[in-house]
Amino acid sequence: MYFSDGYRWFPIEDLPDVPLIRIFFFIDLEDLLLNVNRVCRRFYNLIKFTPTLWSIFEFYGPLVIKEEDLPYIFQHCRSFRVFNIGYSKYTGGLPAFDFSSVSKLSCARNLTWLNLCQTSISTTCFLQFMPNLEILDLSTCLNLKDCDFHAVSLCTKLDSLYISFNEISPKTIRDIVTYIPNIQVLDVCGIQLKYIH
Repeated sequence: MYFSDGYRWFPIEDLPDVPLIRIFFFIDLEDLLLNVNRVCRRFYNLIKFTPTLWSIFEFYGPLVIKEEDLPYIFQHCRSFRVFNIGYSKYTGGLPAFDFSSVSKLSCARNLTWLNLCQTSISTTCFLQFMPNLEILDLSTCLNLKDCDFHAVSLCTKLDSLYISFNEISPKTIRDIVTYIPNIQVLDVCGIQLKYIH
């Protein structure tokens, strides 16, 4: 690819860092990581070490996450506004995934949308450190128990909560709704509720 200054044509790789980062900002992170960072070492380093490019961590297909990928993924967690790894498969040990989630996602204070649907997460204690969370999807997280869902009650700005097909009691659902009265969307499909609940 080339760009012009009006008189001559230059390879895009010759652009200074700031204009390149501005261009990269309009490219999805998935394309940046799977395609653009393979162009040259400079692009690779710019993408890897520019936190603003990581604010929306979202992929269109399920990821296969390996234990050695966790430090790379969570390197810029302070910049995350969207973190969507729903339906992703994790191939490492569950304690490492939980430890990374707890220790790193606890720093993602700007996070507004978190999708962990069908992941192997087995704790939600990091939610207490996410004051700006508006959308949370914990559907079909089969390792979560009732006590794990109590941390959801601490996310008082939640607008949408998806907890379908989990082992959760009606009492816990009632407690969550009590503590988050402004919730607009509550998805509890697949959970046995009676009319009284």
